[in-house]
Amino acid sequence: PIAEQLVHNAVTQAEAGSEDATNSFTTIFWIPKEYSGAIIGKSGATLGQIRESTQVKVHFGKEEVRMMRPCTIVGPIANVIQAQSMVWNLLSVEMQNHGPAKRPPGSEPQPELESSKLLVPARSAGSVIGKAGSGLCKIREDHGVKIDMLQQAQAPHWTEDRVVILQGAAQNRQAAMCAVLQAAYQGDENNVNLKMLVSGQGAGALIGIKGGTLKQIREQTGLSTQVEKEPIMGERLVTCTGPMRGVLTVVGLIMNILSQPNKSGNNDGA
Repeated sequence: PIAEQLVHNAVTQAEAGSEDATNSFTTIFWIPKEYSGAIIGKSGATLGQIRESTQVKVHFGKEEVRMMRPCTIVGPIANVIQAQSMVWNLLSVEMQNHGPAKRPPGSEPQPELESSKLLVPARSAGSVIGKAGSGLCKIREDHGVKIDMLQQAQAPHWTEDRVVILQGAAQNRQAAMCAVLQAAYQGDENNVNLKMLVSGQGAGALIGIKGGTLKQIREQTGLSTQVEKEPIMGERLVTCTGPMRGVLTVVGLIMNILSQPNKSGNNDGA
């Protein structure tokens, strides 16, 4: 476990009398070989984002042990925890994109819930969570979804937003997403800022061939919907700003497109 390894390393450093024992910790992740590229990124870009966001040293070893590669993170413990959260988030996205891992013979596979990610302003997080979590609980019960809001430390690259993860059937996630936005922008319904995170394949589906699908969304809603060209930690950001009613219509169109099987498109024209 990561926590145990952090404690062990801290104790080892303290016993060794290291001058940095109070502010420098080391943890090692063993990353499945097939997911290494998602952590490293093109020309090391994703590792660079992790280093820049958390101010830690990150080294990805080339050696393999049982089809696993070591990822070493060194820095102050709070920063190390932030970095390890980013690594785990990347891993979860990559594993979701590649489907479930192989299971031992005889074990029964469990159905995986599809998920959607939404960003809400950090200042509005309390309105979504509710007193003692009552807001999240109501959304969970009303719409039959699993809903979690990540702590700021778990997604430090989103400095002004909190990440909300919804799991369940597409129509349930859509309804829950609308409920989240209504809670986050209560009292400011004319200036709703939609931010969704989608996979690269999902971004291609939304854009469509030569930007045709994205153009249709804009024409049908009268709102400028954008798909960012550069991925952030392996995901693409979809944005739209406008009155609540129009933004919720955009949400419906997006979820309808993303729920269609084998939907793909060229990401030119975003």
